[in-house]
Amino acid sequence: MSMIARLISKNVENAEIFVRGHTDDASISTSRFPSNWELSTSRASSVVREFIESGYSPKMLVAVGYAETRPAYPNRDEKGIPIKENREKNRRVVIKVVAPGLVKQPSSLQKPDGHKGASNKGSTSTISK
Repeated sequence: MSMIARLISKNVENAEIFVRGHTDDASISTSRFPSNWELSTSRASSVVREFIESGYSPKMLVAVGYAETRPAYPNRDEKGIPIKENREKNRRVVIKVVAPGLVKQPSSLQKPDGHKGASNKGSTSTISK
């Protein structure tokens, strides 16, 4: 997780980071997680905490729990039998970084105005063919 946080911080400025927690379709009912909603939200918020502990501003972060509502793979086959491998893959956290036009550029990159140096905050880069 710390590697992901470093990668994002080195390449993106002023991003909004959405952390989405997911579960499989197996019901859960414990005192800590009464349902998959609490479990998926806990997964997302634990990742958000790690970002904050890595130095990210809480204002950049959003934690969302989807429970079993958005599987990446079918949890069950056509007969309704659970698919173990797919259920494991559906227990996941997805990180989406939204920073349109704010990707940092290497300092040696030539800007569209012909000067070398990093792009100004908020500017966009143009690629010519």
